[in-house]
Amino acid sequence: MNRIGIRIAAALLACAAWSASAQVVISQVYGGGGNSGATLKSDFIELRNNGSAPVDLGGWSVQYASASGGTWQRTALSGTIAPGGYFLIKQADGSGGSVDLPTPDAIGTIPMSGSAGKVALVAGTTVLSGTCPLGGAVVDFVGYGAANCAETAPTPALGSTTAAIRNGGGSVDTGNNSADFALGAPRPRNSGTQAPEPPLALAISRIQGDGPLSPYDGKRVVTEGIVT
Repeated sequence: MNRIGIRIAAALLACAAWSASAQVVISQVYGGGGNSGATLKSDFIELRNNGSAPVDLGGWSVQYASASGGTWQRTALSGTIAPGGYFLIKQADGSGGSVDLPTPDAIGTIPMSGSAGKVALVAGTTVLSGTCPLGGAVVDFVGYGAANCAETAPTPALGSTTAAIRNGGGSVDTGNNSADFALGAPRPRNSGTQAPEPPLALAISRIQGDGPLSPYDGKRVVTEGIVT
């Protein structure tokens, strides 16, 4: 194999490895726990497995740095995240708030900024370095607020009552934090949270059925066509 062929093969292998790992993403970030005006007592990071197979998180970590900083703090992970499931990682408590998180799947002590910062999901436990350590063992990365590093562009600034929540229940991942996340009231989900059922692709006639009530009443469906 010539040099060009070797480079192409190496690039394809790197892309394949990234795609396999990226089935687990950061689905929610909240740093306002315990701040003035907050209901929740704790900061948290939430993961989602968008793949069809469970993923063992043993030997992985989530890491945090300030919006412009290059000093990273780490929380080691263990356990398995089910396909379509969530994984809740509690971080530092604040002095305010009145509501505990749901039972966390992992516990750290990182005090996260309530407005701006950087969070990385890493397939390893080596502490990151530098202000923008994308690539390598970094599986997913979220910059929020005035962060100086993000996937394409950071999310808007967060607050005591707002979290960065990945769209589509955590399933949307275009590689652009600004587009993939929306701000909303924090809703932490752990491994016991029921994953939403995927919508059923059905013809209009099947959705309508033969009776006065659709047999798919209450279900999520997608369809194409014209209803008369």
